[in-house]
Amino acid sequence: MNRVMRPNTLSNISFTNWWLKFAKDEQLIVQPKIKGLVVLLRYKYGQLVGVFKSNKENIKSSTEKIKSIPSLIDVSRKVEVEIIGTIYEEPKVFTNSKEELDKENTNKELLTFIAFESTNSDVDRLTDLARLENWGFETPITLRTDDPKQVESLYQKWLAGEIFTSYPTNGIICKANSAKEKLVFELTP
Repeated sequence: MNRVMRPNTLSNISFTNWWLKFAKDEQLIVQPKIKGLVVLLRYKYGQLVGVFKSNKENIKSSTEKIKSIPSLIDVSRKVEVEIIGTIYEEPKVFTNSKEELDKENTNKELLTFIAFESTNSDVDRLTDLARLENWGFETPITLRTDDPKQVESLYQKWLAGEIFTSYPTNGIICKANSAKEKLVFELTP
């Protein structure tokens, strides 16, 4: 599972420490931090068996009409697959409640699930994103850089509303494109 460092600003020295310790020799990827309900999808033998909130509550029945959550993936896989992502709605920010999902007036067809990663992946993050897309998932816009200083520039562009404008966001996320290190660094105002 991911370990998350959440500084208040990019100027926090912990970003430099994070980069030096965990990502110095890795390509960096930057993605939007999307506002919404973070969930874990669990597939067994390619069949969706659960949609879990962070408190481990299974809300699968409340998400069945969200078209961007496939009920079947790569049926040749004979293992359990877990995928982390966010359910969101534009332009209104979706709340984090199962009750909101269950409301009669919630149009689940307007909700979107966007996949960020599979938790038991043994490949680097960009390869993992490509696999998720092959399975039919929407994945976020993902920017790449080898220069940690460019992450600061991307953060400033996000603050100015120049990148990731197609999503409701409250920050950006920086990750090492690594198969081993799964540390995530969140940059929020």
